[in-house]
Amino acid sequence: MKDQKLQLPESDMIVIDQLAGLFREVGTRAEIFKEMTGVRCPDMCGRCCEKEVETTALEMLPLAAELWSKNEADMWLDKIHGSEKAGLCVFFRPDTHIPGNGRCGIYSLRPLICRLFGFFTVKDKYGKYVYGSCKVIKEQYPASFRAAKRLIEEGYHPSSMTDFTIKIIGMGSDIGRKMVPINTACKIALEKVGFTLTKMQEGGS
Repeated sequence: MKDQKLQLPESDMIVIDQLAGLFREVGTRAEIFKEMTGVRCPDMCGRCCEKEVETTALEMLPLAAELWSKNEADMWLDKIHGSEKAGLCVFFRPDTHIPGNGRCGIYSLRPLICRLFGFFTVKDKYGKYVYGSCKVIKEQYPASFRAAKRLIEEGYHPSSMTDFTIKIIGMGSDIGRKMVPINTACKIALEKVGFTLTKMQEGGS
């Protein structure tokens, strides 16, 4: 079945556009940080995807809209229903031959935590920015890790997790205020878009 152009309320499209802008901003900041320090994710590494990832349902709206436009929403809702309690992201494609490796099935539409992980700063208990690296980067690229840590100690930080969380909350949506398991977040977003489409169809019939 062909993709269909989704007709959502203007308010929803504005939020989706705002999220796309945030995603681009994080990507740009991450690329600059990589160039300055050499920090990067190892090829095909999926260690962070093997953990229980949490995000907001709001950040999954662009993906939900995409899946509805491709007529794949019901299929993914069924898959999520069977894996919602398992914790592992339903969109992760693990490498069956190499433990710890894999790929993201929704890479271009992944939420902020997946974009920020390994390339962000957080504040410590003293209010000072510190590098939020991951164990894999620290172990496999120690020189780059030290360069990143030193750069941040000198006052530079690529992306602040707190700052972007505030931006998400600032969009004013209830589903942007609570962190939930990524599968649950996607389910909420898919159901929200589906409900909106149904109401619009009923109103236009």
